Amino acid sequence: MLKKLLVTLMIACTASLVALSSTAHAGKAEDTKRHLTKRAKSELGTKYRYGGGSPRGGFDCSGFTRWTFKTITTLPHSSMLQYKLGKRASYKRVHKRARLKRGDLVFFKTTSAKVGHVGMYSTRVGSFTHPRGRAR
Repeated sequence: MLKKLLVTLMIACTASLVALSSTAHAGKAEDTKRHLTKRAKSELGTKYRYGGGSPRGGFDCSGFTRWTFKTITTLPHSSMLQYKLGKRASYKRVHKRARLKRGDLVFFKTTSAKVGHVGMYSTRVGSFTHPRGRAR
């Protein structure tokens, strides 16, 4: 099953954009990335619910990333729409797994759709934070 999951693209989303901002510095970017990782990990074990976007009601994948990033930006509640944000000039696309950084969003092709799942890269050792389960 895991071999069928193909990482199609990854965008260095808002956490990495902080480092690109002319007013931000590297320390601020790292603090933001740590905050995002801590926020995401705080909800591990929350139930999966298709269309869900809160710790209380449960998450689907895009609801989880949207909730995680909401303290610093607004993301759409759709993995495909989050993926399309990567076309903006201010975002950086990364195509190699070795270049992933904490806070990066990772997109997967899991269905016939171009993008079927999204999660957040957590650490340099390959940890990936996302809701697990099936829609019911």
